[in-house]
Amino acid sequence: MPFFSGRGASVTIDGLSATMNEWSLNVDGERIDITSYESPTFDGLVGLVTATISLKGPYPYNNLIGKGYKLFPDKFATIVLYLDAAQTYYWTVLARIEKAGVSTVVQGVATVTIEAVVVENILDGADVTERIEI
Repeated sequence: MPFFSGRGASVTIDGLSATMNEWSLNVDGERIDITSYESPTFDGLVGLVTATISLKGPYPYNNLIGKGYKLFPDKFATIVLYLDAAQTYYWTVLARIEKAGVSTVVQGVATVTIEAVVVENILDGADVTERIEI
């Protein structure tokens, strides 16, 4: 059974390529307990569905996005997360930036970390009918 290689994954932020070493898309459905006292088992249903994105990679020095990504908390950005180098498998989201930070070590590369909350439905690839309702 073949698997995707992380080596081909990529990210764009507002249409511009963002060099990231890792990314994650996390979708969470909060479980709501609806157990009644008469029920012998625990009952529940999925309440509000939320999604978050985490990005981490080298901090850019070129002017592609103006010396850094200029992503500040409360800024909205369209983020596309690609699983493969051919950019065939991907998710498109509109997200609100929650956190953005830069860190470095003496013998390493400056790194940017971005955390965002998805604010609209997640589009699954080019087929706009395939989506995760948020």
